[in-house]
Amino acid sequence: MIYPPLSLDFHLPAIQVQTEEGQTVAIQDLIQSKNPADLTLLIPGFTHCQGVCPLLVQTYKKLLEVDSHRSISVIFFSFDPQDTAKELQDFHTTQGAPPSWRFIRADGKNTQQLLDALQVTVMKVGDGFDHPVQVFGFSSNLTWVGSLYGFDVTANEVEQLYAKAQMQATSPMLYNVVSRIKNPNTLAIYGGAGCMISLLVIFYCLYSGRRKK
Repeated sequence: MIYPPLSLDFHLPAIQVQTEEGQTVAIQDLIQSKNPADLTLLIPGFTHCQGVCPLLVQTYKKLLEVDSHRSISVIFFSFDPQDTAKELQDFHTTQGAPPSWRFIRADGKNTQQLLDALQVTVMKVGDGFDHPVQVFGFSSNLTWVGSLYGFDVTANEVEQLYAKAQMQATSPMLYNVVSRIKNPNTLAIYGGAGCMISLLVIFYCLYSGRRKK
């Protein structure tokens, strides 16, 4: 199920994260892209999870195999400060995730900053964590465009989120207007309608130009 962002004035906190290769980078640098068609999916989890997190990774691995040509990046973010770069690397390998996927972690302070910004509540339970089954979508210019919930996410819902990210990056004014409509699927509808209107305008201009000649 797809939902709009909880906050329209969301700002991604400027936090430092560590990659599975042990490099320290700004999380913005992993999401921001020069390609306006890009969508980045952020999957929160932790490496020693025995159920939800591996299943979530497998769910999106299968979903994105169908649309491998799409400009969709995936980042697995461990909210467990105890996770190490080596454990991220091992988890990446064990799950058989594509090499292009990024697996990252952060210290306790930076982790909490990101979770607070996304309004995600994570509770320590025994050796693991209780957390929502939620994946966050970001446009190429760091705007939170929506969230996907659960394991029954469909390829159509991923497509809708992709369309929202593309609209936000290419037509931010239209996105800001349409994003205030409560129906989470409206953006995809308006996105398609916007393309059709643009084509009609182009054809009209061409037709009018020929008549004047």
